[in-house]
Amino acid sequence: MPKILQLISVLLFFITISGQVYSQNSEEEFIEKIVDYKLQKKEVAYLHLNKSHYLKNEQLGFTAYILNEFEHTPEPTDSNLYITVKNEKDSLIRRDMYLIKNGITSGVIDIDSTFKAGNYTISAFTKHMLNFDEPYHFSENFKVLSNNSKTKKSEGFPAKIDVQFLPESGHFLNNTINNVGVIATDSSGQGLGNGKVLIKDENAEILSIVDLNRFGIGKFSFIPKKSKSYTAVLAYKGKEVPVLFSPEIDSEGLVLTVSEKESELEILIKTNDHSLPFYQSEKFILVAQDNENFYNFDINFRDFTTASVLFNLNELAPGMNIFTLFNEEMQPIAERLYFNHTNFDVETPKTIQTTAIEDSLQISIPFYAEKEGKLSVSILPKNTISYQRNHNILSYIHLKPYIKGDIENAAWYFTNIDPGKKHALDNLLLTRGWGSYNWEKIFNKNIPETYVQDKFSFKATIAERDLKRKELRYMVHSDGKNPPNVFKIPQGIDSFIYDEYIPVSGESLKISRVARNDNLMPAKLRITFAPNDFPEFNIASNPFPLKSQKLEEKQDRNFYYYEGLNADTEVLDAVQLVGESNKAIDRKRELEQHRYGRVLVVTEQDLNIYMYLADLLMNQNINVTNSPDGFGATSNTNMQQGRSSNSNISSSLQTIIDRQTQRGMVFYLDDVPMLDANMFYNFPLTEVDFVEINPRGMGSGFLGANGTIKVYTKRDSHFSSNSIGRLQEFTIPVAYAKEKEYYVPKYENTSDKFFQDFGVIDWIPEVQFEEGKAAVINIKKPEVDFQLIVEGVTSEGDLIHSVQQVQK
Repeated sequence: MPKILQLISVLLFFITISGQVYSQNSEEEFIEKIVDYKLQKKEVAYLHLNKSHYLKNEQLGFTAYILNEFEHTPEPTDSNLYITVKNEKDSLIRRDMYLIKNGITSGVIDIDSTFKAGNYTISAFTKHMLNFDEPYHFSENFKVLSNNSKTKKSEGFPAKIDVQFLPESGHFLNNTINNVGVIATDSSGQGLGNGKVLIKDENAEILSIVDLNRFGIGKFSFIPKKSKSYTAVLAYKGKEVPVLFSPEIDSEGLVLTVSEKESELEILIKTNDHSLPFYQSEKFILVAQDNENFYNFDINFRDFTTASVLFNLNELAPGMNIFTLFNEEMQPIAERLYFNHTNFDVETPKTIQTTAIEDSLQISIPFYAEKEGKLSVSILPKNTISYQRNHNILSYIHLKPYIKGDIENAAWYFTNIDPGKKHALDNLLLTRGWGSYNWEKIFNKNIPETYVQDKFSFKATIAERDLKRKELRYMVHSDGKNPPNVFKIPQGIDSFIYDEYIPVSGESLKISRVARNDNLMPAKLRITFAPNDFPEFNIASNPFPLKSQKLEEKQDRNFYYYEGLNADTEVLDAVQLVGESNKAIDRKRELEQHRYGRVLVVTEQDLNIYMYLADLLMNQNINVTNSPDGFGATSNTNMQQGRSSNSNISSSLQTIIDRQTQRGMVFYLDDVPMLDANMFYNFPLTEVDFVEINPRGMGSGFLGANGTIKVYTKRDSHFSSNSIGRLQEFTIPVAYAKEKEYYVPKYENTSDKFFQDFGVIDWIPEVQFEEGKAAVINIKKPEVDFQLIVEGVTSEGDLIHSVQQVQK
């Protein structure tokens, strides 16, 4: 199939039906507009959630995949992902920003006290997605359960029903064979599965009996006549009720149908005898396209009421194809979506291999194709009822962007695909009619990229009096993920943009100007942040609701045990027992979760033993020089360890590093590096809250070549870095969510019915595998049979989805 730039005639993409008049574009102008739109980069977001039904005090783990719409490859540009969670009243519960690196990011959301039992919607988007009307964002429901989550099981005939009759390509045409899709749902949008619809004429003669599938969808064919009237009856759960079937039948017009025949797909454009004289001299254009290619055909009826185009299914692109019919004025008049399963391949693992190592289990996930990639794995009991998501990565990437609205159990169409599911998917597409693109916007308006892809940065404007200085050096202080960085600004430059900082929620930006003698002073900059607020995004349609779970009495009682075991406890590490009695030990472990060094929390006992900071450090195997002539420290760990200069860092920072290497370990005061450590001579321990000792300086870059000691003062201390006036501090309006490790919940019993229904064995958010090698994960050995739900993508854009069951 020709690529975009090889186009000779007309192209089209997804359509939105509109009563508005399209501008009279020539074919050349029309092609140019579509090519421009087609060439715009588009990306699709998908979140692999570890489950769909959560208990209080559990964690929602997710891995986000941001993929190129055409190739399905991970987007290589670092950018921001915005995630929101709303309750069923559409009230915002939380919102967070995550940094996407190489198309992937992951995170954890605590199902804490802000989550009441009920339904929630998690959505994810980038700013770039705000440029388009199409549903490239992610949105899906999840449910929070509690001991009060009992639901009444729906039985019998629903109180309210909705039966729709949807003609193929959108029109009923008089005296012509019409294919008609039927969809029957209840008030919540759930399909009335396995019912029947009887189509009758005005004499109550049955014209067709439509069998509805598990989602309440079916199909029938008939020849409508304007001179006749029609009725329909729904037969469901032993009851028959009349439903409205009064089709609006056009006397003249066209219908577009598809028919699959062995290895070919036939596209039929049909009219009737009444319309033929009007269309014999008119040219129509059939445009066929997938997500990357397009091509077109001139359609002329001449003396026949039917025109057809045949496609070899082996040459037609696998996946979604859209066939659109245009008149001479370049107006879309009919459309049909078709999913080509020929050559549609899914990257699935081979049979996994397990190796028991004491109380752990090593799981190897090999692949048939020798490609590299990344994946995420949810490990749940084999018989779980807590993983009932509406989508998987296949349905979301291959189906969701092309269809308006959501689909009941969309993942079903892409799980263990067989002829029955292929037929069911085609019936679904027939009922959806027109696709998701806004043609009026594409044809009649320019589509600028109002929102460009973003990553955190800030613009700093230099104070006017500092512009006269021959040398300006600034230090961005270490904080969280950010090592300290010193850089030069050439004379005459009045502002600069800094994009090497990764702010974490709750932190602030600290900047100092470095004087010629290496002393630090406030930077006196004016800072503008990007982004400076959380973008607003109105989701066009609500995701399909999850089905409720009926809780048995035994399960109900177990909720109390589970919630009591996990409530109001600090998660310390994977094996720590809940309820440490020593508060200092609790705080020490909490602080060490996000730090590279060893933390000492100053206690009353320490104050009774040591007078000065130096005394405390000497008791921690640190060599300290504490005299009026100079203060310094070296670690026994690094006594014999040296580091050479590095060509990849600035000369300003290298000069400071060289000086500091001679002095020993770098001291920080409240995260501000004190390049002159003499202020710590006889530093009172009563002013210290806690100390982080990092002998190897991990996380501090080259400044920490000989190790670091970070001293944190009490809030009211007059020794704090802010009171000394060495830096300028800024509040960051939008920062990245704090990194959290996923912790497996604690259960009183890891083999009973409650655990097998709702429990979690593990969640592995990011696993990388190399070409020709298996992905390997390690988990605690389960006590029950379990399943692995594996999703991901290769570097070449092959989507990965597999559910594999393993015996304990």
